Amino acid sequence: MQTWNDVQHGHDERDRYAVCPPPEVLPQLDAEQMAVLKKWAKPDSERRTRAALFKEAGKLSIERAEALCEKLLIKGWLFRREQLIGGTWQW
Repeated sequence: MQTWNDVQHGHDERDRYAVCPPPEVLPQLDAEQMAVLKKWAKPDSERRTRAALFKEAGKLSIERAEALCEKLLIKGWLFRREQLIGGTWQW
C-alpha cells in the first residue's frame, strides 16, 4: 500500500509525493517511455506540466503517458500538483 505526503495549497490544491525516498536508479521503463521522459524532463525548468507530458508523448498513448507519471510518482521521483475538481483530485 502506497503512503503519500500531501501538502495543501488552499482547500482545492495540493502537492502529492510518495513517502519513500527515490531509488538511485529509475524504475524499469520501456524504450518509448524512456524517450518521452528524456524529452519531458529537460534540465531547463523545475516544473513540468501534464500538457507538456502529453505533447512529448506524441505517438505514446495518453494512458501510457499517465502510467509513466504514476510510476515515477509511486517510486518517489516526482511530486504532482493536483486540484480538487468535482470532488476528485486531478493533476
